[in-house]
This record gives sequence, structure tokens and C-alpha cells, in this order.
Amino acid sequence: MAEPKDDLLEAIGRKAIFAIQGYDYDQDWSKVFGKFLSEKGEFTDDWVAAMQQRIYPSMLGKGQLEPWKEGDLEKGRTPRREIKERMDQMMVATGQKQRYNTMKESEYRPEFGAKKGEKFYAYKDPDKLYKIVTSFAKQFSKMEKGKMYNVGYQKDVKSGDATFVNPGIIGMGRFQIGLGEDKKGKYLAVYDKWDIQPTKWGPIGKYFARKAIPGFHMYDRYYYSGKKKKLETGFADLLRQRVQR
Repeated sequence: MAEPKDDLLEAIGRKAIFAIQGYDYDQDWSKVFGKFLSEKGEFTDDWVAAMQQRIYPSMLGKGQLEPWKEGDLEKGRTPRREIKERMDQMMVATGQKQRYNTMKESEYRPEFGAKKGEKFYAYKDPDKLYKIVTSFAKQFSKMEKGKMYNVGYQKDVKSGDATFVNPGIIGMGRFQIGLGEDKKGKYLAVYDKWDIQPTKWGPIGKYFARKAIPGFHMYDRYYYSGKKKKLETGFADLLRQRVQR
């Protein structure tokens, strides 16, 4: 059996991304296939509503968030930040133009492993990086400089596949952090291979997903300074840098 051409798979991926469930990495590809047959190459109100239910069930239940309704996109209603970021990530993952431009090309590249010409992306919103830094600041003294540590779900930590638990970053399920230093100073590096991980179709599904939806690499750095600064209490400096970014 001949392998399908990459350009055909890429075209499928650009269309399929609108049928994929937008929150979880793992996909039920039988459901994706059903939606793929009827979708028109754009995010729908149903898609946004499903994201609302998945990310903000408590806010919806308490009446703190207006439910997304049919026609809201056409009327120009803007989804919440986490949903906008997720939409843009899925577009970048298939080589398409972002809808809300919430992602940017990173200013930095990993010291090791980056291929020539390879692009890395980062959140435009500094809150994401700030939340990661403040979540792990107390662990800095225990981290070996130059080593990357896996961050995952609680089950990943329990099984020994991750050192730290994800602090609740929408759009980053399992990622890596590490300390480094260069001429600019000391920094915390954040890396993530953003991709779709199908579990229902086994090796065949994984192959098609990898080819059709190649994903992208995220990488960013947060520089900090001061040998005497206690990171766990130095939030004023962290906040100042957050505002400056």
C-alpha cells in the first residue's frame, strides 16, 4: 500500500482541525470523522459552546458566564481568552492563519535540539508564562541547571513520568521546564510539542494525525536576576517583568 501524499494529508488536516474536539489532546476519531464529513472549514458556534462547557463548567453553572449561542460568532461575539488561544493553536498546528493572533513567534530558541529553520511559538499573553514561573518558583533551588523536567497531570507524576504537576495551563497538557543561564542572565525555559494524540485508532491513527496535523513547537524564557532574591517571595519583581513584556 503506497503512502498517501503529504499534500493530501495536509489538506485533510486543515479541514479536520475544525472537527476535532478543542480541549483534550486525545481524540475520539470516530466522532471526528463524523464531524469532518459535515464541517465547512471554519469554527462553529457549537464548537465554541462545547469548549465553554469543557473549560468553564462552574462559571456556566453559577451564571457567571453567558452560554454561547447559535449566531454569536456571526454577531461578532468574542470567545474568552483560553478559547481564542486554543483556536489559534489549532490553526498554527495545521499551517493556517490565526483567527485571533494570540500566539507569536518566540524570541528564543532552545540551546540544544532545535533544527535549522525551525520556528518556535509562544503565548502573546504574559500571564501564561508568569503563572508557570510562580507555580514552580519554590522548586528552583531543587532543579539542576541545564536539565529539562517533565510537567504533566497528577497521574503522570504518580507513575514517575513527570516531576511536576501542570498548574492548569490551558493549551499545554504535558510540557517541560528547566533552568538555564546565558549572557542576558538566568532564566526559566518552557518547552512544549503541541500536537494531537489519537488513542482510538492505534498506530494507523497516530500516523495519519502526525502527517495531517503536524503541530508545532512552543518555547519561551522568563529571565530573573539577583543571587539573593528569594523566588518564592519575589513576586514584585516577577510582576514588574510581566508588565514589561
